[in-house]
Amino acid sequence: MTLFLAFVTSVLVSMALIPPLMKVARRLRVVDRPEKRKIHVGEIPRVGGIAMFVAAALPIVAWAGDEPRVLGLLSGMAIVFLFGVWDDGRNLDYRLKFLGQFAAVLVAVFYGGVLIRYLPLFGDTPLPMGLAVPLTVFVLLGITNAINLSDGLDGLAAGITMMSLGAIALFALFSGQTTVLLMAVAVIGAIVGFIRFNTHPASIFMGDGGSQFLGFTAGALSILLTQHPSALYSYALPLVILALPILDTLGVMGQRLYEGRSPFRADKNHIHHRLLKLGLYHHEAVFTLYVLQAALFVSACGLRYESDLLVMAFFILFCVAALGFLYWAGVRRWRLHRHFARTAAGRTREYRWQRFEARLFHGLLLLVALATAAYVLGGGWLASPVPRDVALMALAMLAVLVVTFVRRHGQPLGWIERAMVYVTVCMAAYF
Repeated sequence: MTLFLAFVTSVLVSMALIPPLMKVARRLRVVDRPEKRKIHVGEIPRVGGIAMFVAAALPIVAWAGDEPRVLGLLSGMAIVFLFGVWDDGRNLDYRLKFLGQFAAVLVAVFYGGVLIRYLPLFGDTPLPMGLAVPLTVFVLLGITNAINLSDGLDGLAAGITMMSLGAIALFALFSGQTTVLLMAVAVIGAIVGFIRFNTHPASIFMGDGGSQFLGFTAGALSILLTQHPSALYSYALPLVILALPILDTLGVMGQRLYEGRSPFRADKNHIHHRLLKLGLYHHEAVFTLYVLQAALFVSACGLRYESDLLVMAFFILFCVAALGFLYWAGVRRWRLHRHFARTAAGRTREYRWQRFEARLFHGLLLLVALATAAYVLGGGWLASPVPRDVALMALAMLAVLVVTFVRRHGQPLGWIERAMVYVTVCMAAYF
C-alpha cells in the first residue's frame, strides 16, 4: 500500500505542477531556445525537472524521511538538482556545474551510504576506504553526466531512466531492499507524470536540473542495490541496467579525444544524433532506443545472478555490436528512408512503411488497453473480501459508465467518467 500511495502521489504532484510551472518559465528565464545543436523549433520551458524533483521528494520524505541515510541521499539529490536548475537559467561554466555535482556526490557518499566497496571479479574482498571513496565519486559523476548527455530527443532520457529505475525497483523487491524500492518507485511516478508532456512533440523539457537529478538518482540507487549484502547480485549489474547512457558517453568522449577536441565540448555525435543521420525520424530514433533499453532490462533480469565475468562480457559485446553497426551504417551511407519519394516504387515502399508504423503504434496501444483491462478485471475477480459498500459503489459506477457511453455514441469520455475509471483502477490495485 505504501508503494502504491508513493507512486500515485508522485504522479499526481508531477502532473499538477507542470502546467503552472510552464506559465512562469519565461519569467524565471528557464526556457530552451533553438540553436544549431538542437532540433526543436521555438522556445520550450525547461521546468520539468522542478516538477519531477518535488514530486519524487514528497513521498520519499513522507514514508522514509526518518532514516538518516535517506535524508543524506535526498540532500545530495537536492544539491545536484539545484545546480542543474541554476545552469538552466544562467548557463553555468562547466567547472561550476561539476563542482555542484562533486558536492552532491560527497554528501551521498558520506551521509547517504552510497559506496562501492566491492568490485566485479574481485569477489567479496572489500576495497579500502582510500580507494572506495574516489572510485564511487568517479562512477557517480560519470553516470550523472551520462544521463544528462543522453537528454537530446523528446522523451528519450526520461523513458530510458524510467526503465532503468524499473529494473532497480524490481531487483530491490526481490532482495528485500524496501528503501531503494520506495525511492525508485517515487522517481518512476514523477517521470510518468512528466513524460506525458515530454513525448514528441514535447511541450516541456526537463532541463539540466531534471536530467542531472535522474542520472544521480539512478546511479546512486544502482550502487546501493548491488553493494547491499542481502542482494547477491553481480557487482557488474549496473553496467547492463545503465548500458545505453554509459555507451553513449564513452563513445562521444572517446571520439572527441581522438579528434583532438575537448571531451566537454558539445557536438552532435551522440547515438540519437547518429540515428537521425541514418534517416530515422524523431519518434523512430526514440522508439529504437526504447527497444534497446527494454532488451537490456530483460537481459539484466536473466543475468542478475550470473558471474561478474559473464555480465561484463555481455556489456562489452553489446557495446561492440552497437558501435559496430553505427560505424558500418555510416561508412556504407545507409539510410532508412533513402530515395523513398523519388520513384513510384519508392513512394510505395514509403507508404508500406508508414502503414507498418501505424499498425505497430495501434498494436502497442491495443496491448496496453488489453493489459489494463485484464489487470482491472483480474483484480476485481481475485479481490476477497470486498466490503458491501464498495461493491455497491462499483456497480453504480458501472451503470453510470454504461449509460454515458451509450448516450455519447462512442465519443471520448468526459471528466466524470475518467474520474470513475481512475477510482476503479485504484480500488482494483488496493484490493
